[in-house]
Formats: sequence, C-alpha cells, structure tokens
Amino acid sequence: MEAIKQIEIVNDLLLINEDQFAIYHTELNQSRFDLKLKTLYSFLMSQKKSFIEDLEAEIGKVDDDTFDFTPGIIYINWVSFRTLANSMRRGWRVSACECNELAAKRAYHQAIAYNITDLDLLHSLKQQFDQLKKNFNEINKVRI
Repeated sequence: MEAIKQIEIVNDLLLINEDQFAIYHTELNQSRFDLKLKTLYSFLMSQKKSFIEDLEAEIGKVDDDTFDFTPGIIYINWVSFRTLANSMRRGWRVSACECNELAAKRAYHQAIAYNITDLDLLHSLKQQFDQLKKNFNEINKVRI
C-alpha cells in the first residue's frame, strides 16, 4: 500500500511538470521578440524535462503497467487561453510563471512532508524542490 501511495505522489508531480512543460513551450513560441522571456521559458522547459525524466525513472522502478499518465489538458487549455488573451501584457506573463512555480513548490512541499520510505526518491524530490525555490530568482531577473 505504501508503494502505491508513493507512486501516486510521483504521478501527481509528473502531471504538474508535464503541464508546466507544455505551458512554457507555448509561452516560448508566443514570446517572439522578448529575449529575456524566451531565455526564462527555455530554462524552465529544460528543468521540467529533467524533472519529468527523473520522476519517470522513479515510476519505472515498479513493475506495474496499470498507471496511465495523461497531462492535465484542462489546465493547459486554461493557461493557454489566459496567455493568448493577455499576450501583450508582459507583467502578467511573468506573474503566471511565478504562479506556476509556486503551485509546483507547494506540491513538492506536500510530497516531501509525506512519509516517503524510499530514500532515493525522497532525496530526488528534495533536490527538485531546492531547484524550484531558485526559480523565483530567475523569474525576478526577467521582471526587472
């Protein structure tokens, strides 16, 4: 039962990172002339891809093919709509990045607080959480 709960936690974090990767990819394509935003989105996409690979590796440790991973299509569509509607407002786009990263940070904080028995997984989640905290510095550089 404990292993199933840990897989559910990893799956939730995987979905969050997949959503964020898709959002930042869309934002990158819409940031035609803003080099700072393009750099930020490229950085965040690279990080999310790394997180996804790490989380998928954790799930791959379990020999169970019953888990199906589907990105959060509703969330992706909502953010895409909001971004499109506000595509000319740079401040809103930077704030949206902050909100996305804050949501991920909260999810990681909750996952780490759960009694995870796999020490490798716990270490990996803590490393990703530390990187998420540093993202706010990168986002603030773009705000200036």
